[in-house]
Amino acid sequence: MPLGSRPSIQANLLRWYNRYRRDLPWRRTRDPYRIWVAEILLQQTRVETARLRYQAFLERFPTLDSLAKASLDEVLAAWQGLGYYSRARNLHRAAQKVVNELDGKIPDDVRALERLPGIGPYTARAIASIAFHKNAAVLDGNVARVLCRVFCLPWDPNLPADRARLQRLADRLLPKGKASPFNQALMDLGAVLCLPRSPKCGRCPVARYCRSYRKGRTSLYPVRRTRPPLPIRRRVMAAVIHRGALLLQKRQADGLLGGLWELPAQPLKEDETESSAWEKLKAALSQIVEISPVPHTSPLRLDHGYTHFFERISVVVCTARPIQRPSSLRTGELLLKWAHRNSLARYALTGVTVKALRAIESRQMEIQQRTKAARSDQNEREPLGSVPKPIRKPPRGR
Repeated sequence: MPLGSRPSIQANLLRWYNRYRRDLPWRRTRDPYRIWVAEILLQQTRVETARLRYQAFLERFPTLDSLAKASLDEVLAAWQGLGYYSRARNLHRAAQKVVNELDGKIPDDVRALERLPGIGPYTARAIASIAFHKNAAVLDGNVARVLCRVFCLPWDPNLPADRARLQRLADRLLPKGKASPFNQALMDLGAVLCLPRSPKCGRCPVARYCRSYRKGRTSLYPVRRTRPPLPIRRRVMAAVIHRGALLLQKRQADGLLGGLWELPAQPLKEDETESSAWEKLKAALSQIVEISPVPHTSPLRLDHGYTHFFERISVVVCTARPIQRPSSLRTGELLLKWAHRNSLARYALTGVTVKALRAIESRQMEIQQRTKAARSDQNEREPLGSVPKPIRKPPRGR
């Protein structure tokens, strides 16, 4: 593809970035470890969220060595609320690999970086260019959108063949020796001005070279394919509370949300009823605790979305009679634990569990407020103060 305007695009974009670049904490360091952590945080996480959590994570794990020596539970707890927990597991594994196999030296080569767990083509190129100033062009969603619009490309970045073509275009557009600022300039342009909807073309430093802008067709790029609706899955969860302790279940280490803690749960099959799944859940826990729904309390209904499916959950608040009381329990393949509610911050909880506990707390507050209001209303109906009733004298002769 002809790139006759490449020098002008490069110069204008670098000039704009030098003046308007975003002030982000990971741009104030040249430490490859800190830049690596930032890039992992930014995978599937908004910049503002990553900005808030970046410093806290580094305070907990200030060096690559401290991260490698930490337990996985510690790392997952520090990652809580960020979602996509495979990022945290892979970051932990990769740190251990660098410390144990590479003498603690983070690779500066794209191919070597890609061999580390959790580092794909984009992240490897970002670390190589920003931390080590290698000539490696990045391609994330923002960059792909900018390229498709500037060059009027009817390509879908989600298709592997089109994404490969966009990567080759990014490689050709990259100014040698200036990969770090140019990559970040492209990403800033897509994040700040070349927005998915309502792009701010009037402020764009490369608008005069943008073919889709000149044609008035920016909304058509990049091409968006219609996606099928997400499948729906269902589960029943039990919020088992006993004397201030909450029963938690640890998810299997492999798979979605591996290693996180959640309320004990039972998935529903396609045609299964909630009552049937509830009986299975009670049976699975029967060696540890006898549970019963709190009387006159309906289940809480929660919806939770993931990348590839949507979940509908029924949460039953339960009374309990523990049969086993140790801190860690196992029944079949289930690992469970009684955790005091004041210590829950130490556990890496799933997002659904956090949502469920908030919903339970909200319901309890509503009940308390209604009870308080009812008592207040009753007091208003009754005479105020303690006025004594008149004492009747007994009849004479008694």
